[in-house]
Amino acid sequence: MSILKSLGSTYQTELSLKAFKALANPDRLNIVLWLLEPKKNFFSEKLNIEKEGVTIGMIMQKLDLSQSVTSQYIQQLEEAGIITCERKAQFRMCKINKTYTRQLFESIAELFN
Repeated sequence: MSILKSLGSTYQTELSLKAFKALANPDRLNIVLWLLEPKKNFFSEKLNIEKEGVTIGMIMQKLDLSQSVTSQYIQQLEEAGIITCERKAQFRMCKINKTYTRQLFESIAELFN
């Protein structure tokens, strides 16, 4: 079921609005686009970034922004359900929430059909 068709619930409406707001910022949109293809956009000899995700530090370096701004962007994307983050040792590993993001993008495409 598409996200737009399920907007009847207050929770889904709130989550969808957070997602659209999060994607409205060019830097946050870039993070999402990069995480859709992590092997193409990030490099690590030590991590399996496809499976484990990428560190906030890797994203910060690519954005060329401060750690605090990058962390805020990550938090907004996570709260919107677009990405997931989990702690591994001293790092926070970020990955795209494929199921939700696919539904979100399909819903956006439906608006134009």
